[in-house]
Amino acid sequence: MIPDNRTNERFPLVFPVWLKSDGVENTGFFTRDISSKGAFIQTSSPLTIGVKVDLVVTLPSGKSFLNAAGKVVRVEQEGMAIQFNRPRIVPVSNITQ
Repeated sequence: MIPDNRTNERFPLVFPVWLKSDGVENTGFFTRDISSKGAFIQTSSPLTIGVKVDLVVTLPSGKSFLNAAGKVVRVEQEGMAIQFNRPRIVPVSNITQ
C-alpha cells in the first residue's frame, strides 16, 4: 500500500470542470475530490504527468468559480490528479465571455 503523504484535507465533491491545456479547451470533466491544493479530475483520457493546465471549477452556487493553474501530478485509470499553483475564487460577474 502506498502511503498518503497529503497534508491538505480532501473533500469528495463532484463539480463540473472546464480544462485548457496546450491551447485546447475541454469540457465535460468532473472532480472526484478537491482540496485547497489540488483536485482529482475524472476522465477516461487523462493527460500526461507534468502537463500544465488551466482549469475552472464551477461551485454549487453557480455564482462563482475556482480558477486555477496547475499541472498533472498523478494519472490513474479513473482520471488524473491536478496540483494547483495559483487557485483563486472568482465571482461570475468578473468573468468576461
